[in-house]
Amino acid sequence: MDRADRRLLVSAGNIKSVPDNSEVQLIGMVSNISISPIKKYMIIDVEDPTGICKVIMKNIDDELLRDQVILFKGKKSKDAIFVNEYVFPDIYIKDNHNLNIDESRDR
Repeated sequence: MDRADRRLLVSAGNIKSVPDNSEVQLIGMVSNISISPIKKYMIIDVEDPTGICKVIMKNIDDELLRDQVILFKGKKSKDAIFVNEYVFPDIYIKDNHNLNIDESRDR
């Protein structure tokens, strides 16, 4: 399972303070997706509670959607992250037998 390396995690609001060419990881929600004019790159706005950061990806065929929460891994360059990998976080769902479900509403 791919997980975030806490030593490399940065917040969107602090990306400017990270030196260029540093390996970084950012967990955030996709707020906007656009394709570069030469159609080689996807430009993604990723937000977290501290701000918004630009993320650049070569794979324009990947189907990312707005409002998805994603872990982006890559190198920082000029206040953006050039992504070489991304991961969708796992969501652990506890055994549903422990949930209080009002079954009378389904009848």
